[in-house]
Amino acid sequence: MSSDFSQQEPRCLASLADDDKMREAYMTGKDLYATMASEIYKMPYADCMEFYLDENGKKTDKTNPEGKKRRSATKSILLGIMYRKRGSFCSRTNT
Repeated sequence: MSSDFSQQEPRCLASLADDDKMREAYMTGKDLYATMASEIYKMPYADCMEFYLDENGKKTDKTNPEGKKRRSATKSILLGIMYRKRGSFCSRTNT
C-alpha cells in the first residue's frame, strides 16, 4: 500500500466526516480532488481531471488544462479549509 503525504489528511477527513462521496472516491481509486471538483462544478469527473482519460478510463499523459484548473482550485480550497485559511485565501485561490 502506498500514499503520498498530500492524501493523508483528506483521507482522515473523509473518514472523520463520514462523507460517502469522499470515501467512495478512495475506495474506487478515483482522484479525490477531481471527484469533489465534479460535484462543485457540476461537471463530469473526466472534465475535472488533471489529465485526459483514455477510452478505458485510465489517465493519459496529455494534460487537460481546464480540468487541471478545476482540480487545483478544489484542492487548494479543501486544504485551505482543513488548515483554517482565511476566506480571502480561498477567494484568491479560486480565481
